[in-house]
Amino acid sequence: MHSNRVEAPDSPLAGAWPSRPMAVYTVAGCRSMARATVFRPDPAQETRMRTLLFLSVGLILAIVSIQLPPKNYRRWSVVAFTLVWLSVSVWNLLIGLSHGYTLAQELPIHLLLFGIPAGLAWVLLRGHGS
Repeated sequence: MHSNRVEAPDSPLAGAWPSRPMAVYTVAGCRSMARATVFRPDPAQETRMRTLLFLSVGLILAIVSIQLPPKNYRRWSVVAFTLVWLSVSVWNLLIGLSHGYTLAQELPIHLLLFGIPAGLAWVLLRGHGS
């Protein structure tokens, strides 16, 4: 049996994990939870995937902020990207804090999530000239 699988409420595993809404299957107007099974992803895997997606979006936006504008506006584009990415990173940090993580847990990760894309944008700007 998988560790991320929760059986229906009448199963012996029903209370094994913190409660989340169970799947309710409706067939021909009858609601039944007798055989409902909900697969829950591993929370650590969710966190890793969210971090990877956040970092990937930042890197893509950093590259776009250099490639898209004309040469005369690249510096302004990178400044705008840096400010917008900083605000998005702070918002993401606040989400993590609201979910019970401490600042000591969140800050190192968010420094990387902000710093890597912002640093890449500035390095690319220097390489492309402004």
